[in-house]
Amino acid sequence: MSPLAVVGIVIAVIVGLVFGAIFLAVVVFSTRGVTNDSKAAACATEKRTLATAVEAYYAETGADAGSLSTLQDAGLIRDTETLGYAVGPGGVITGTCPS
Repeated sequence: MSPLAVVGIVIAVIVGLVFGAIFLAVVVFSTRGVTNDSKAAACATEKRTLATAVEAYYAETGADAGSLSTLQDAGLIRDTETLGYAVGPGGVITGTCPS
């Protein structure tokens, strides 16, 4: 193989690596925004789910749900691991989504 052919192959590999790196950078930065949007949507959904459970508990019992464990015991939520929210006295949902 002639030295000129080797130089051509090396240049082709370098150009391919540069284009690959640019493509990878675009993909990584574009998915970061999607992940953040997904977290925000999950938090909003979690709060709406808790609000629905609090209302259902009140409709069933006539009493306010004072905690997440009360809602879990009533079968209205699966677990008490929420995304930063809690249910306090009077069925008030407190907390914010983690960033």
